[in-house]
Amino acid sequence: MAALNEVILEMQNSMEMLNEKIKKLQEENESLKYRKHRMNINRDKYDDEDLEDIDKKDVEKPEKYKGDTNKWRHWTIKLRTYLSRRDHRWPKLMEAVKSKSQNPIAEKDRIEIFHDLGVKNGDLMRKFEDQLYEYLESFTMGPAHAMVIAGGSDGVLEVYRQMCDEGHSQRDRHLRKEYRRVTHPAQATFDTLKKAILDWETDLAEYETASGTSIDLKTKLLCLEDICPVPLQQHLDSKENLTTYAGYKTVVNDYMINRQRWTDTKGKLNWLGLSEEVEQHDGTNNEEDQGDNDEEHPDAKMQINSIMGELMALVKSKFDKKPKGGGKGGSKGGKGGGKDGAKAMDVDNPVCYECGEPMKLCGHSAKDCPIRKARVAAGGPERVITERRRKRRKGVAPRVEVKAREATGPLGPSGGNTILDHHRRNGKDGTPSR
Repeated sequence: MAALNEVILEMQNSMEMLNEKIKKLQEENESLKYRKHRMNINRDKYDDEDLEDIDKKDVEKPEKYKGDTNKWRHWTIKLRTYLSRRDHRWPKLMEAVKSKSQNPIAEKDRIEIFHDLGVKNGDLMRKFEDQLYEYLESFTMGPAHAMVIAGGSDGVLEVYRQMCDEGHSQRDRHLRKEYRRVTHPAQATFDTLKKAILDWETDLAEYETASGTSIDLKTKLLCLEDICPVPLQQHLDSKENLTTYAGYKTVVNDYMINRQRWTDTKGKLNWLGLSEEVEQHDGTNNEEDQGDNDEEHPDAKMQINSIMGELMALVKSKFDKKPKGGGKGGSKGGKGGGKDGAKAMDVDNPVCYECGEPMKLCGHSAKDCPIRKARVAAGGPERVITERRRKRRKGVAPRVEVKAREATGPLGPSGGNTILDHHRRNGKDGTPSR
């Protein structure tokens, strides 16, 4: 009985202690609510508001990298931004691999990279490597894709290290080349000046990050002047009070804005080579103003009419020119011209010299004429002086009906002895007529 009383007394004491703890927790909860209420009252509604995370669907996927080192920087930035929406540790992993791009990644380097991320589980390390392999396999093509496939998921960290070393190496030999490129920028035109300056500033930041050094201010200002065109360099040279890089950028931007404003107001040349004035219309039709302008510039109107007249005269003279060799009876002493005014044969309608028919009708030339072939087969000469050729040599236009010279000899099973008999008996193409 005494033991039971002790147990009951001990339980009562525990209950009292629990009640005291609950009372304290309630007081602390009320105190926190009061403090939060006071903070909401004193805080401006725009201060300390949490920013919502960007949805991964709102981030554009990076394009496929083909191994072009000129596009490496832009591609890695897009890939890092895209992967950061998946997990906040991806940018740290990519930066850690990039920092070790000078030498191949060994097993201890692999473990060190993941330990810096807070990843010590082997299965989680493997999961990171598998996902990185899938991402690189999806967002590469060409030689870069072949490199990823060859490395596999086991060597994906080494593959990405090689890509970093090729795209933006941190070795001393390559950094010297980067330094030479950064400190000797090419001169740009006014159309490409802004883009050239932005690209140069990006290259400069990448070099300073990779090398761990910074370019002095004097060198930066000289490089900025080298990028600018000559007129802008002269303008910067006249500003003796410029001592900061931001001041130089401000002067460059102001010059570009003023140049664009004044350049756009200039007139353009029309098709006649005259300058057209740029007019600003307020939406009303000012016919009286247009009439005044015509009266104020009569010289310009006369000049336009004069130029139009000259152009029309040139066009007319071009079409009125007579062809060479024209005149009565053809050209004097030209080929085909004679005393009786005969014209040369029309080359657009050639005639076979054997049968005397136009080639459009008979479909062959003299060398393929059946009459010549039959004459040669009978032992006659290949060429004969026909009436057509004789008159052509004398300068007289031949007639279409031409008699061919006769040639003796057997011409086939019909027993004819002349070319004309063979021509009458057979068709023009040499086939027997029915």
